[in-house]
Amino acid sequence: MKPSAAARALATGGLLAVLSVAAAAERYGFPLTDLATGKKVSLADFKDQAVLVELWQTTCVPCRAVKPFLERLAADHADRDLVILSVDEGESAELAARFLKTHPTTLRVLLDEKDKVLPSLGMSGVPTAFLLDARGKLNWAATGFESTTSDDLRTRVDRIAPVAARLGMVKP
Repeated sequence: MKPSAAARALATGGLLAVLSVAAAAERYGFPLTDLATGKKVSLADFKDQAVLVELWQTTCVPCRAVKPFLERLAADHADRDLVILSVDEGESAELAARFLKTHPTTLRVLLDEKDKVLPSLGMSGVPTAFLLDARGKLNWAATGFESTTSDDLRTRVDRIAPVAARLGMVKP
């Protein structure tokens, strides 16, 4: 699938779409199922928080390489200003659970068994991630992972995540 012009602009950081949290939830294929609880999770559940959505698959070696970085990022922002959602893209709950037994994570894992999120971005391939600020505005999106990607993402998270806490938007 060829990415749309908007998706190509997103991947290079050139387009910052303004979306409400509710619109973002619908736009990006949510709600999804939480692997641990079986409950539906929507982006609207994280209103007034920055949300990083990371898409992966069990067979993706680069996806495994990004996990330690994301876990450090989550720990650095454990003071409630950033939510990281780790989304298994297009695979069954059984496959994801079996994989996580040998590759555990502290991140919240959601299931996109019907492969809705990645196509909603007009992008293909994993790992893919996108960052929404506390108002639901798309701030960053990228496919692939390398040190420059992690540096850019950390800079963006460090810039937008604390804003929600400073504005009193995030509740303890």
